[in-house]
Amino acid sequence: DVKELVPEFFYLPDFLRNDGGFELGVRQDHKRVGDVVLPMWARSADDFIAQHRRALESEHVSSHLHLWVDLIFGAKQRGPAAAGALNVFFYLTYEGTVDLSGLSSAEGRRALQAQIENFGQTPPQLFTSPHPRRRPAPPPPPLPHCAPAASGGGAKSAPATCLLATGDVSTKASTASCSAARLERST
Repeated sequence: DVKELVPEFFYLPDFLRNDGGFELGVRQDHKRVGDVVLPMWARSADDFIAQHRRALESEHVSSHLHLWVDLIFGAKQRGPAAAGALNVFFYLTYEGTVDLSGLSSAEGRRALQAQIENFGQTPPQLFTSPHPRRRPAPPPPPLPHCAPAASGGGAKSAPATCLLATGDVSTKASTASCSAARLERST
């Protein structure tokens, strides 16, 4: 049994809520069907989607994505590699295994069409060799840079300053703030 999440699970919390108040029927325990009942770890539909998004964009998923591509679209979709990966499905699900127009029996054609419509199809095989691993994520941004402020040539030197990178903007901060930022980033 294969279950994959539709894209909405990663960006659209609205599909989990019945904001329109539509009549969706009654469950066997006689409770009205409304919003999707979320797992205990999700505080809200927005939190549920945000956690799915973080998982999808995690380094773990990124570093294993090529294995999924091999199963769904690639080298482990068909043949001995698919069998070795326990990734074999009913023959009707594979593209090109049945020519519905070539069937002489209308009843047989309807039955095969119903089978395909109800159980789905395996996507076309796009790759026949293993998919390359995704390049690792870039390294984190550098730590804030501290340097003594330029002296105006007077007897007193200016206090040390620190450039803290905040997005595309650098701001000056005191040396104490710079040290605190370093400490915070190292933990």
